[in-house]
Amino acid sequence: ALIGQTVITLSAALALTLQAQVPAAPLFMLTHLFEVLNQSPVLRNVIRSITYRGDALVQTGVLALILYYLFGVVGFVVFPELFQFEAPDIAGGQPIQPSNNNARCTSIWKCTLIVFDIGLRKQDIGEGMANLPWRLDSDGPDRYRILYRMLYTFLFFVMVTTILMNIIFGIIIDTFAELREKNKQTAETMRG
Repeated sequence: ALIGQTVITLSAALALTLQAQVPAAPLFMLTHLFEVLNQSPVLRNVIRSITYRGDALVQTGVLALILYYLFGVVGFVVFPELFQFEAPDIAGGQPIQPSNNNARCTSIWKCTLIVFDIGLRKQDIGEGMANLPWRLDSDGPDRYRILYRMLYTFLFFVMVTTILMNIIFGIIIDTFAELREKNKQTAETMRG
């Protein structure tokens, strides 16, 4: 509790001291919002359920980054011209949604960023790819490309969106239940 109060006090002092020199100095005042976590036992349990199994969550997060990179590499090798950010919708001269200026997949890094962005926001990598015509009847090299794209988007959906995200949520929910049970046993032991 003392450490938390010290951090809040120092951040407030920093915000007031740097206000004239740094335009973003008032953002230091946001640390006061963490006091809500300190006052609410329910929110403390929620935070504890995330941090209690932090090692498992970090390792699962690393696995997620590896999978995003893998899908970015495959996208760069097989479908580089299909990855794109859509142009923003404009209303009243202002963009409604953020855009990356119609960024294209010109490097593995950009493909990975597109996969990461579209995959996290829309949870469907196919949303970030241009449409492919059904050309299964032709004899050209692109004959099965639509099938490769379908397999690519399906694997992303199954591996990342469904399995990996459910593993992350499962770790958090199981830890929350475990901590609740531990608190219940402690309360019963104290009542005795």
